[in-house]
Amino acid sequence: MKRVNGIFDRLLRFAKTPYYHWVSRRTSFLEYRKLVTLRFLPSLFLLPENSLYGHRDVMRACGIRAFGSRIEHGVCMSRTGEDLSHVFSMWKRRLFFLKRIYTFGDTRKAIIEEWAQRNRVSVVVKAIGPYVKHVRHFLDAAALRGLKAKLGRVLLVYPQHNIKDVNYKYDSAAFMSKIGEMAKRYDTVLVSIYWLDVINGLSSEYDAAGYTVVTAGFATDPYFMRRQKDIISLADMVLTNSIGTHVGYAISMQRPCRIFCQEFEKESENGYERKMMGESEWVFPEFYAAFSREDGVITDEQRKLVSKWWGDSKEDVI
Repeated sequence: MKRVNGIFDRLLRFAKTPYYHWVSRRTSFLEYRKLVTLRFLPSLFLLPENSLYGHRDVMRACGIRAFGSRIEHGVCMSRTGEDLSHVFSMWKRRLFFLKRIYTFGDTRKAIIEEWAQRNRVSVVVKAIGPYVKHVRHFLDAAALRGLKAKLGRVLLVYPQHNIKDVNYKYDSAAFMSKIGEMAKRYDTVLVSIYWLDVINGLSSEYDAAGYTVVTAGFATDPYFMRRQKDIISLADMVLTNSIGTHVGYAISMQRPCRIFCQEFEKESENGYERKMMGESEWVFPEFYAAFSREDGVITDEQRKLVSKWWGDSKEDVI
């Protein structure tokens, strides 16, 4: 019965897709509860991850042939490239004729190429820089200017988000204290909450504190990246306790960023793992050192790190 219900749910979502597109085009990132109800299905003709986070916009803008290609959906700082094993599983290679991978920067490109050579996988790898530079804004210029005038000086917050089957637990009181401390210098605090955390009610703490919660949308929402670009463009300062894609996007859009280092527990089906963010991740300590400033200055060291992992961060191509 559970399987039948799942099939029925997917068919229903497929039938509603045109309506969801219509609604999504008209729904702002401020309407975060509404956005996470628009559950788009990934394309049957593409690798599933290519339908995530509005990356189809990026592929179109860059002239990427979707079939036979994969665009990485997040910045990956693995040294070995072993995370690619599932990507090149036999069924995916045969079904999607996977021949090309698009990623952020040259560092990741070299890691993929080394892994591919070691595993005798034939693939072309191209680095296209921060994806956000390739997409248009969701709102038009006049609407963005009007919203910015209304919000004033904006502190944009990206909390560490959970993913399917993995929860991250950290001292939220300490993070809220840091937000409150920095918020005194700004007119508005925007808190960008991941769609899964919105569904699980984790936005309530920020609502209760009087902050403005936003989201870019459900993972498969085709307008996700455009909303993400709008949200970052409104910021005067970005605060986060997570080293994620948003850090490179912020710097590439000339928005200063502060990374708040915290100890956290990672809860998954394998149980708990307690660690300090940065101790077991080889590249994280240099990020925490470089992004410890709160004075709104983007340093050469920060730009070098972003260039290394996210690639070229020149002006938007669109």
